[in-house]
Amino acid sequence: MLSISKLWNERNYQTIISIFGLAIIFLHLPKWSMFTQHEIFYFLALCIIASNSSIEFKSGIKMTMTSPVCIFVLLILNINMAVLMGSIGVLSYHIFTRRRLEKCIFNIAQFTISIFLAGTFLYRFYDRNLNLPGDFLYIIPAIIIFEVTNLLLVSRAISFKMNESFKQTLIDGLKESQVGLPLYLSNGLIMYICYQAYGLWGLALIIIPLFSVTWLFKASKRADEHEENAYICPTTRLKNRRCLNDWLEREFPNTVQNDPNISFILIDIDDFKRINDQFGHDVGDQVLGEFGDLIRNNIRDTDLIYRYGGEEFVIILPAYNKAGANVIIERLRETVTDYTFSNGKLNITFSAGIATLDSSLLNDDNMNTGNELIRRADMAMYSAKQSGKNQTQFFRH
Repeated sequence: MLSISKLWNERNYQTIISIFGLAIIFLHLPKWSMFTQHEIFYFLALCIIASNSSIEFKSGIKMTMTSPVCIFVLLILNINMAVLMGSIGVLSYHIFTRRRLEKCIFNIAQFTISIFLAGTFLYRFYDRNLNLPGDFLYIIPAIIIFEVTNLLLVSRAISFKMNESFKQTLIDGLKESQVGLPLYLSNGLIMYICYQAYGLWGLALIIIPLFSVTWLFKASKRADEHEENAYICPTTRLKNRRCLNDWLEREFPNTVQNDPNISFILIDIDDFKRINDQFGHDVGDQVLGEFGDLIRNNIRDTDLIYRYGGEEFVIILPAYNKAGANVIIERLRETVTDYTFSNGKLNITFSAGIATLDSSLLNDDNMNTGNELIRRADMAMYSAKQSGKNQTQFFRH
C-alpha cells in the first residue's frame, strides 16, 4: 500500500499544479470580441518582452517584469486577459530558452493560479476606475496575494528538486524577493496612470526606463557573480588564495590592531596523490569538497577558511591563542577520523601547522605581515609531515 509521503513528490506536485492552472486558463478564456481592440496586441507584445527580462536569485526564484505588466493588464482590462497574456509571456520565455515542456507547463500554471487569485480578490472591490489613495486598500492586498501564492508554489517545487526544507527555501525566497512587492505595485500603477493620461505613448515613455533598470540590474548581477567566482574555488566552494591575499592586505592590519591574538593553521591532506592515482581525480575533487565542508562545520562564523592550493587549506582564527587553535584542529581531526569520504570509499588523515601571533611577538619585525604567519604555519606543517603525518606541530623559532 502506497503511503502519502511516497505520492507527495516533485512530479506529482507539479502535475497537480499544472492541472489546476490549465483548468483556470481554459475556463477563463477571453471573449473573441476583446481582440478587436488593437491595444491588446501591444499589451501582448509588452508581456512577451517583459517575460524575457528575468532576474534569478541564488535560491532559484526568478523575478521578471511579467508581473508588473500583468498587474497593469489586470487594472486596465480584466482577469481573463491578465491570465492569458501572462501565460503567453511565460510560454515565450520557455520557448526562447528551450526549457522542458513539463517545466514550462508548471510555470504557466503557477503564474496563472497566482494572478487569478489576486484578480479574484481585486475585482470584489475594483470597478476599473482607479481612485487613489483609497483603492490602495484592496490593490495592495491583491498584490500581496499574488506575491505570496507565487512564492509558495515555486518554493515547494524548488524544495523538492533540491531536496531541501520547504520552510528554509521559503524563507530564502522571502529574503531575496522582498523587492517584488514595491516593484509590482509601483510599476503596475505607474504604467496604468501613464496609459490613462497619454495612451500608448505614455506607456512607451514609462516602459523604456523600467526595462532599462531591469537590464542594468541583470548586468550588475552578472558582473558581481563573475567577480565572486574569481574569488571562489569551484571544487570546494571555499574562498581561494587570491581572496586570502586580499584579506591579508586589507583586513589583517585592522584585525590584529583590535586583538593581537590570532592564529594561522595550514592543513595538508596526507597522501592525497595516492587518492587521485587510485580512485581518479573526480573522487579526489569530491574528497576536497567534503573536507572543506567538515572544516567549515567545525569553526566559528567569525573564523576564515581558504583553499590555499592543491590539497592545502588555510584557517585563520582571530582572537585565538596557541592552545585555542590546537583545540579547534584536534576537534577537526577527530571529526575527519570518524568520517568516510566519497560515499564510504575511503578514510583520510591530515597534517597541520599552527603559527600564532600574540602580544609578545608584536615587536618582532618578521611578524609584521600575515604572509609571515602563513610561512611559519607552512614550516610547522612540513615538520608534522616529517614526523610521521596525521599530527599537528607548532612553529618554533
